[in-house]
Amino acid sequence: MIRLATVAVLLALAVGFGGSAASALPQGTCRIYMPGAMETRHRYSQVLDAALPDGSVVVGSSYVQRHSAIVHLRRVLPDCQIAASFRVIVRSSFTWGIDAIAATPDGRILLAGNSRRSAVVGRFFANGGLDRSFGNDGWARILGYRHPYFGNFFGFDAKSLAFGPDGTIVVGGTDGGAHCCSREFVSELTPNGALIRSFGRDGSRAILGIAGSYITDVSVNPDRSIYVFGEYEQSGCGAPTIVRLFTDGSFDSRFDTAMARTIKHVARPKLRFSPSLVPDGADGFTLVGGLDRTCVLPNGTNPSEGVSVRVASSGQMVGAPTYFYSREYAFDTPAALRLPSGRIVAAGFGGANTLVQVLGPDGSRDPNIGDHGLLRFGPPPGAHDRYPSTGLLRRAGGSAWLVSGLRHEIDLTPLPVR
Repeated sequence: MIRLATVAVLLALAVGFGGSAASALPQGTCRIYMPGAMETRHRYSQVLDAALPDGSVVVGSSYVQRHSAIVHLRRVLPDCQIAASFRVIVRSSFTWGIDAIAATPDGRILLAGNSRRSAVVGRFFANGGLDRSFGNDGWARILGYRHPYFGNFFGFDAKSLAFGPDGTIVVGGTDGGAHCCSREFVSELTPNGALIRSFGRDGSRAILGIAGSYITDVSVNPDRSIYVFGEYEQSGCGAPTIVRLFTDGSFDSRFDTAMARTIKHVARPKLRFSPSLVPDGADGFTLVGGLDRTCVLPNGTNPSEGVSVRVASSGQMVGAPTYFYSREYAFDTPAALRLPSGRIVAAGFGGANTLVQVLGPDGSRDPNIGDHGLLRFGPPPGAHDRYPSTGLLRRAGGSAWLVSGLRHEIDLTPLPVR
């Protein structure tokens, strides 16, 4: 059962900064407070964020209470005014709930995650109202593949969302099993939330080659082919896997073979490569991430060497990798975004600071920005926790928002780069 619990629209409410805390914030930063955590013992999960076409952004997070995920979201205008605040309750399996958010091209909001045994996608209006024309009364349910192995099956969970050029919705997910045995899937929906049965098997394709991944990021190319990114990780050991699906959900074996060779070349023996995939809008992409010793759990006090790699639609590497290093910054699986100028920004948490690396369109460090492309920001909200969340959103004018925080506070900081 999935239900929208309450919708409260708060028009033109200023964000409270709270005395001296405001003076410590970078110029132009909006600090958003999530309700509930101050009055309860609930712990918020990772930050959810999406940029709407009108220039506003939606940020929020969730906590789990008695097998229900309670999601708080706020729509924030460019001047830091809160245009809407709403809450969604999802009956979930174990401690799962909402794991992904995306803004549709027409300004509505998609939320995706888990409800009991199914992966789910729901659509909402920008004011928080449930769009009941989507799926079945506002929600689409997805079974990632038939006959899951129930000894290791906790329920399908949607982890990422992407849009095709014709408005279709591509969902990447996992069955939530243990690291050793989890399996991934990709599903395709119509713009109104119906499964496209011609894709894969009844609308979904199991990605059995990505075992142990809890990521399953998807991106859609102009020709409607799909890149699927996953990563095996257990006790610090792991490796990324990237495959491409044709429009019918079948595998592009030639690309997959070439991509495996590229990753092996970049990682080198005894090094773990932990990248994020940044599409270039023309069927290729750039991988930006870190290189670590294998079987060592990376964290903010164990910085990695960073590397960026351009990859063609063939799966072959374009040029040579670019390597960069910061003593402060672990580049492992950073938030990454390509700006309209072609520049790439990658954000992560290092030591006690949030750091952003700016790369040129070719993946090299941009010497015209900050310290060889590195921008430093102060400790984000929740810096006393081990892994504060960082994210990036497109901003009007060709720049980006840095999203950082954990628990009940989220900062939106404008980046001085286009």
